[in-house]
Amino acid sequence: MLRESSIRRTSRNIAEKLFQKALPEALSYLQEAENWTFTPPLERITFGPKDPTLRVASIIFDSIADALQDIAESLREVSSPEEVRQLFVKSLAEKLSGRVERSTYRDAIDAVTDVLQELPLVDQISVVPFEMDRVDACERILRGCVLKAIDPKDGSISTAFALCGKGHILTAAHVGGGHAYLNLAYQGKEGRAKIIYRDFQKDIAILQVAPDSWERFLSEGLRPPPLAIRAESELRGIPVVCLGFQDSHVFVDPVGVHACTLLFSPVMKVKIEGAEYNCLVLVVTEREGNVCITYGMSGGPVMDSRAEACEVIAMIIGVWQPGAERRAQAYYPSYRRWAPLSAREFGFGITLSEVAESWPELRACCLAQQKS
Repeated sequence: MLRESSIRRTSRNIAEKLFQKALPEALSYLQEAENWTFTPPLERITFGPKDPTLRVASIIFDSIADALQDIAESLREVSSPEEVRQLFVKSLAEKLSGRVERSTYRDAIDAVTDVLQELPLVDQISVVPFEMDRVDACERILRGCVLKAIDPKDGSISTAFALCGKGHILTAAHVGGGHAYLNLAYQGKEGRAKIIYRDFQKDIAILQVAPDSWERFLSEGLRPPPLAIRAESELRGIPVVCLGFQDSHVFVDPVGVHACTLLFSPVMKVKIEGAEYNCLVLVVTEREGNVCITYGMSGGPVMDSRAEACEVIAMIIGVWQPGAERRAQAYYPSYRRWAPLSAREFGFGITLSEVAESWPELRACCLAQQKS
């Protein structure tokens, strides 16, 4: 379940910071405590931790995970990050009461209260409850619209997707670079597209596929997806599916990644190496092996996966991962300050509303054609 993987990831982040502040000797037991918390109930009874420090670490980790599960369903009714903190701390206190010594209990509650003052962590909690409904249906639609974008000079591969039946294609401006044309491929068929519009500031490039190439792609099943322009107020806590080509998969097939927009302040200013962007921040909610938002996915679609939607609302333009040379910060309007992004995996998207502001033809042609 995607919810369990989100809770597991968030529990680990909170537990790690909590141990650093209140129980440093438990840090070496973090992985074992996580494993114990997420084993089947019978195994937990039979193979419970014997080491005293591991036992305390496991109880705290288990209580954090249970508290997150408790508050998950109520988060859509929560109005502020402060209310999230209050709900979580109250639930955690109930989980810990009677399970550990009173001094450890107090230290843990004090420490977690400090941990939750770190703004990005609050947003990690806020994405926990959003299940990925209709993932398979979304991926089928996306596979029908995503193309491989190939640099004509060095052969590097990224992602692009169809916008409408007139052969308009959207990708990131940095994918197109300074070229007049890009090579495209769909289901093994190759073609060519002219870059007819660029906006490097917003990282947008519009391509027009050559008529013979477009017919070839259509014959192989290429179909534009449903598109939607959303107001910022409608982008809170949306579970999304992203699709694109990844280095780890040798660019053979586009790969789906599950993510969520943030519940609070979903569209934020992001600073990367000092440059500011208005981005849709995507928190990866499920990661197995190399399934994450990677650089080859630039130009790929971001689809709202809710049952009533299943529409493309944004395009991937970037990625941030721990250890990367680039450092990223986000602006949190509620707190009027910048703070580092601390979740393990982030992707950045540009919404279709931003694309339409830069390239009005999106409304005049692509969206109008969709309605007709």
